[in-house]
Amino acid sequence: MSKKLLKIGHIHIWDRKNKGNDAITKSVRDMLSQEIKMPLEVEEFPVEILQNLNEVNLKRLNDCDLILVGGGGIYHHYFLPFDIKNIRKIEPPLVVFGAGYIKEIGGQSIDDADKESLFELNDHAALSSVRDFKTMEFLSDLGVAQGKIDIVGDPAIFLQGNCNDDVKFDTGRIKIGLNINYSNWPGFIKYEELIINSYNQVGNYFFKKFGAQIYYLKHHPDESGIIKKLDIENLEIVDLEARSQKYAYARLDLVLGMMLHSAVLAFGAETPFINLGYDIRNKSFGDFIGLPELVICANELQENMLAGRMLDVFERGEEYRKKIRLRKEEIFQSQTDFWGKINNVALNLK
Repeated sequence: MSKKLLKIGHIHIWDRKNKGNDAITKSVRDMLSQEIKMPLEVEEFPVEILQNLNEVNLKRLNDCDLILVGGGGIYHHYFLPFDIKNIRKIEPPLVVFGAGYIKEIGGQSIDDADKESLFELNDHAALSSVRDFKTMEFLSDLGVAQGKIDIVGDPAIFLQGNCNDDVKFDTGRIKIGLNINYSNWPGFIKYEELIINSYNQVGNYFFKKFGAQIYYLKHHPDESGIIKKLDIENLEIVDLEARSQKYAYARLDLVLGMMLHSAVLAFGAETPFINLGYDIRNKSFGDFIGLPELVICANELQENMLAGRMLDVFERGEEYRKKIRLRKEEIFQSQTDFWGKINNVALNLK
């Protein structure tokens, strides 16, 4: 390659207000700087560019040396279908990294046109990887060759945390983190009362029994309305940028979350958690990390269930930390191996 810098086009979900999406983007940028063995520059593009690849945008992509798509839940009806005709005109090698399939409880399904465009994207890709087994199964059902798909986990697992003293953590107290989905999920209203009551029960139980400090881990501005519905003594809100939020997760003893990346950041921080799932992605994450018992589907939630499960995980905290640590090591190796493949593609550019 004659250019001095390797120019990478990074196509990703653009919603920077969502800490999960921001964590993915920042983690991918960390990995690019660490893993690509040559000087580089990165130009960012929103994933919506793949829906309508006009001549101007196609030229911008083709001016790059390599295209990286992902990670995150880009296999979702909101972003589909992709522009099949013009995806085939993308000239640089295209790599899909840590992509995920999304289907909420009661949400809209992906139709045939969406599925066809996903097949074409992965068929055109030089390399393709997914974040969990369910997404691999989904692509395999579409006809994408299994041998072409690597399973690498969610990029945000390895987001580098930043020490931040804006929130004070009392080292002498048990610290519990809470997070609730900010209700882009269409089925939320059906389960809202039971969810809120269950969270109140968990927070107040740990406060009264253990004197715990309870933190609300805010992942999106729209969660403000949900926070107001919580009636928990001693509740403190943690709303930091993604790297500092990851650091906060590492200071906690236990997390009860709904947003997928509440579980991902807790796992990455080696903090035991329970995730109340509202989407196939939540269950898929639990299965992928080998701890399916840590995910409870919202449509299976019953009164008093969360408090009992949280207490069980809390009492087995060291056991779960060890299991998380071991699985993280395996996932890290998978991601390292995939970056090795990306490096091979980059080194072969002319």
